[in-house]
Amino acid sequence: MTRRQPLWVVLTFCGALAGVEAQAEPPNPRKFRDHSGEVDCVVFTPDGTHLLSGGEDKVVMLWDLATGKRVRSFRGHGKSVSEVAASATLVASASWDDTVRVWERETGKELHRFAGRPYLGGSLAFSPDGGLLVHGDPLGVAVRSMPEGGLVMTADLRREGYVSTAALAPEAHP
Repeated sequence: MTRRQPLWVVLTFCGALAGVEAQAEPPNPRKFRDHSGEVDCVVFTPDGTHLLSGGEDKVVMLWDLATGKRVRSFRGHGKSVSEVAASATLVASASWDDTVRVWERETGKELHRFAGRPYLGGSLAFSPDGGLLVHGDPLGVAVRSMPEGGLVMTADLRREGYVSTAALAPEAHP
């Protein structure tokens, strides 16, 4: 029998990060306090047991939802972290320092640092199986194979407008 994960609602407000276990009676708010600046992005891990957050302090943090404790910090960005993404085994982040970084979730080891594309917001997402990472930015979109990091495709979409959100289909394969 599969055990269901509790329903969590996570939000940022006034730069702070908080979560509420929605099924608890009464609801049990939990604050995640280790960031030293405003939190700008959050995402759940695919299994729903952890949360990733990033923000002005240039750090990505992995949180255990059951305990509310920080499990790991991923450091290396030179400016604010604006997007985070998670697969079952990898963590990715995009920053205003014009880099996208990919780490091993369990060890914190940085696997890749992709630079050279201007980053003014945009989007970052793994395919459902974690085999691809898509990054949308003002130039268009780039897709990379994971965990190798090889470039699968790019598309210059500047004439079409700014890429603000990107996702990969469940059947996507390199």
